[in-house]
Amino acid sequence: MTIELVGDDEIRHKKGVYDSVRCRLCGSDDTKIQSNGYPIWIEDKNAKGDFTGYYICYGCQYDKDKICHKCGTGQIIKSIRMIKYYDSDGLWTGEYICPSCHNKYNRSYRNRNIVLTIKEGGGSVMDVVIATVLEIQTCSIYAGDKRLPFGMIHWDYGIIGTKTSQLKDNKFYFNINEYICADTYFCLGLDERMDNIDFVYIIPTDERTNSTGRLKEGRLSITKNSNKYKRFEADSEPYNDIYHVIVEKEDIR
Repeated sequence: MTIELVGDDEIRHKKGVYDSVRCRLCGSDDTKIQSNGYPIWIEDKNAKGDFTGYYICYGCQYDKDKICHKCGTGQIIKSIRMIKYYDSDGLWTGEYICPSCHNKYNRSYRNRNIVLTIKEGGGSVMDVVIATVLEIQTCSIYAGDKRLPFGMIHWDYGIIGTKTSQLKDNKFYFNINEYICADTYFCLGLDERMDNIDFVYIIPTDERTNSTGRLKEGRLSITKNSNKYKRFEADSEPYNDIYHVIVEKEDIR
C-alpha cells in the first residue's frame, strides 16, 4: 500500500509571507500559483520528516521526472514508488532512487555482522503510516532464510521496529520482542478509542536501558506526557493524518 499526501501541512500559501522565499534546490523565487492567487511552497523536510526551515518550489517537488540516480530507471507506473534520495546530512538532494537500488544500498547495517537480504513486501497499517511519513518503502528483511519481524529500513534509523499501544490507565504499554532487536523503535500511542495517534516516540534500542545500564527486556511502559521520554517524542500530527486516510480508505480499526 502506498499513499501520497499533499495537505495543508505541506503546502503554504499565506498572503504576503513568502515574498523572499527561494527554493532550496533550484534557488528560484518562482513557483506555481493557485487559482486564489497564492503561491504554493512545499515545506522542505529532512530524512527524519522534520521541517528544515526551507521550502521547495512546486516544479522541483512535483514536475520533475522521477528517475533513479543509481541505475537510470524511470517511474513507469504509480505502484512502483521512487524513493527520495538524501545526502549525508539527511537533506533531500532533489534526486530519487528506485526500490531495487535502495534495497541493494541497504544490505549491510550498522553494529551488525549480519548479511541481510531485502525484498519487496507489504507491512502492517502502522508500518505504512511510518513509511509514508519517512518516504521509504516497506519491505521484507531476511537473515539467511529467516524472515525478521521488521518491515522498514532507514538510512539514519537503521532497522525500524513498529510498536503500537492503546492508552490504558494513562499509560502506553509497548511489547518488545527481545529475540532480535531493531535499531530504532517507533512507538505509536493511540487514544482509548483508537481514533487518533496522539503520541509518537522514536527510541533507539541503545536508549532502552535501566538504572544499571542493562537493556530493558519485554514491555516498555510510558506514562502519558512523561518527562522521562519527552526527548524521544516526535510530532504526531503527520502520523495521525495518514492513519486517518488509511482507516477511512480501508474501513479498518
